Amino acid sequence: MKKYTFYIGCNDQETKTQIVSPEKARHIVESIFLDVMDGCTIYDGQGIYKHENGQKVNENTFIVECFDCAEKDVYFVAEYLKKALNQESIAVNVTEINSMFI
Repeated sequence: MKKYTFYIGCNDQETKTQIVSPEKARHIVESIFLDVMDGCTIYDGQGIYKHENGQKVNENTFIVECFDCAEKDVYFVAEYLKKALNQESIAVNVTEINSMFI
């Protein structure tokens, strides 16, 4: 079984600030995962990174974990969220796990 972990930043890629309110961003994330996946777990995170020009940025980030998803759905969700939140990219970590639902 595979676990997919999405790292979804909330800063607009042009302005480097969060334009979409935290409540609306969470609603967008929850809605697409409920529409496409069977379920997920969402964590609030704080991302930090440096731009190519050396500027340091803090960014509200959603960390979303899903299990045993269709790869086409993973790509669909990531592409949808990139557009909806105006992101340059969304990181997705794919891990082979030994897990079961009881």
